Amino acid sequence: MDSARILVVEDERHAATNIANCLKQLGHDVVGIAVSGSEAVRLADQTRPDLALMDIVLDGLEDGISTAAHLRSELNIPVVYMTAYTNEAIIQRAKLTEPLGYLPKPFDDSSLGVAIEMALYRLRIESERERILKELDALTSELRDANARLELSAIMDPLTEVYNRRGLQHILSREIQLGDRKKHSLIAAIVDIDDFKKINDTLGHLCGDIVLKEVTKRIKESLRISDYVGRIGGDEFLLLLPETTLEDGSRLAERLRLSVAGMHMQVSETTNARITVSIGLAQVTNQTISIADIIGLTDHLLQQSKSEGKNQLQIETSSEGPVFRTNKLRYRPDYALALRRSELFYATCQGIRDLHNEAVIGVEFLSRMMHDSISMPNDFFRAALENNIVTMVDHHCFNACVKASSETTETGIHHINILPSTIMDAPIEWLVEKLSRPDRRYCLEICEQQGVGNSIHFKDAISLLKKNGIEIAIDDVGFGNTCLETILLIEPGTIKIDKKCVIGISADESMKRTLRQILKIGQDLNARVIAEGIETRQDLETLLSLGVKYGQGCHWGEPP
Repeated sequence: MDSARILVVEDERHAATNIANCLKQLGHDVVGIAVSGSEAVRLADQTRPDLALMDIVLDGLEDGISTAAHLRSELNIPVVYMTAYTNEAIIQRAKLTEPLGYLPKPFDDSSLGVAIEMALYRLRIESERERILKELDALTSELRDANARLELSAIMDPLTEVYNRRGLQHILSREIQLGDRKKHSLIAAIVDIDDFKKINDTLGHLCGDIVLKEVTKRIKESLRISDYVGRIGGDEFLLLLPETTLEDGSRLAERLRLSVAGMHMQVSETTNARITVSIGLAQVTNQTISIADIIGLTDHLLQQSKSEGKNQLQIETSSEGPVFRTNKLRYRPDYALALRRSELFYATCQGIRDLHNEAVIGVEFLSRMMHDSISMPNDFFRAALENNIVTMVDHHCFNACVKASSETTETGIHHINILPSTIMDAPIEWLVEKLSRPDRRYCLEICEQQGVGNSIHFKDAISLLKKNGIEIAIDDVGFGNTCLETILLIEPGTIKIDKKCVIGISADESMKRTLRQILKIGQDLNARVIAEGIETRQDLETLLSLGVKYGQGCHWGEPP
């Protein structure tokens, strides 16, 4: 039996002495004997026993139950009751003090020993439980702090301690919704440090980091409390200015430009480096859904600032935009401006057919552009690539296809093309909302020609789309960039064979062998296979003989 320091509280001194002697024989240390509640509290405060053996009936104003409550609440000393009174009312009162035991009088030495041993056992259990709970509380607190730091690191740039691209995307989505509801304008400004590569190359990356931090400081000092700033590239920052007119945003951006232009870094005793920034500023429209869209809106302004001498602010002053000239582009300047205008994009559709009976079972929406020179996707996406606004243009195409889908009476699955970069850039909630219609079934066709080798980065997004009832197809399979790993990872419900593997297949044994391999993959994945580019009856019959069940193409007429 473990020994304990025990206070005996008993109003009959002879009985108290006997109890104390018994406890000593059992190996315990009796720290004192008290006959009243007040004496018990005084002795307990002085000696701090492990527990008190408490008679319920005591001399004085307080009985044993009141005294035990005081010892428990004020000194955290538990009790074992001993009494000849066993009526229900007394027991219920005693329970409230959370005793370690209850010993009815009269009792012998053996019963006393058992009661004390059980009380000490419960005391150890309670002590261990409190210790574990404290450790759990500490661990929970550490885990909560770690999660908070992890969440913060996911949206913040560690060097400059401002938002990163992901953090800005959350803010952009929220501010666009607020702006739509409250009819407030949102201004975006892209800020690029002039000749930053030269600073890194000549002065070193440590010096470059100092420049980034100092520019960040100047940006923060120029912003209002309601504005946001994030670092979106090595030397590029993006500002979001809610509830701001173009005029007010221009004043703020010019104030920032002048503030940075006043920076001079001393790199030696005789040499100072002057720091400047170029800024492009534009109003964000309700068609803007991502940071890539904003970059598309403002990047040409930034390029204009650079081309005209740097350390300048360029502002989008109209829907036509400022004059934009540069030798780096193969396309005329009006291409870049036109590509930014979402209203120039529209969509037509082409039927997808059951090849056995040639009945239409769905439609694919095909994007077009109202432009004399770049009306077809191959043309305007090449122009978008040259102007570094591919994702922005894909957003325009996606919106145009969704709009056409909502207006058509065509039944079956509605197929809409989308680039991997758009899936990774656009908020998934926005995509789901766009494709959530009770009278429509949608299939997103992910273009293989862009190279979906980075599919691991948007696998989670694909899973969320599937969970929301949106089917997934891999488009242009067989084009040349097809990655088997991508197909196996995404597990599409549909595989679409590129027209280059279809046109002329009736007379090409190599194409037939390739198609058989693709069909085998489709069979293993339980995926529907659709052949694109069917132009002749001979190719149609060959596809049927090979086991292709579905297809589309100009054999049934050119799409508008």
